[in-house]
Amino acid sequence: MSVTVQWDNAEKTIIYQTFDGRWTWPDFHAVWDEVTTMAKGIDHPIDFIVDMRRSHLIPDQVFRQMRRVGSDTLDARIGLNVIVGANTFVQTFWSLFCRIYGDAARTFKVDFATTPEEAREIIAKNRPAPDSAETA
Repeated sequence: MSVTVQWDNAEKTIIYQTFDGRWTWPDFHAVWDEVTTMAKGIDHPIDFIVDMRRSHLIPDQVFRQMRRVGSDTLDARIGLNVIVGANTFVQTFWSLFCRIYGDAARTFKVDFATTPEEAREIIAKNRPAPDSAETA
């Protein structure tokens, strides 16, 4: 399979997805099912690093597939999605998707990074501060 997934940290706050070479929507949906299983029992927000540095073209029907994922994943635990290595096409696609499918696009909070380390920094900066009760 050319899409893989794993926890990025022991705290289980970041899921790391890797898209490698050519991948298909069935590959993506199989991994999304795995993500759903991984997230069971997790009661805190989960951010995503989506590593596309070694990905080739995005499969056809991307708008339909993204709408499907958006409607399937209306879950308050999904945090920020940071796409690593997104080429100009992916960034342009995301901008267009947001214009056309505003409601579905709002399901996904997306940012872009050039490296996984930068993605982790972006996530850390965007993560809500802990409640003062937890730090007292």
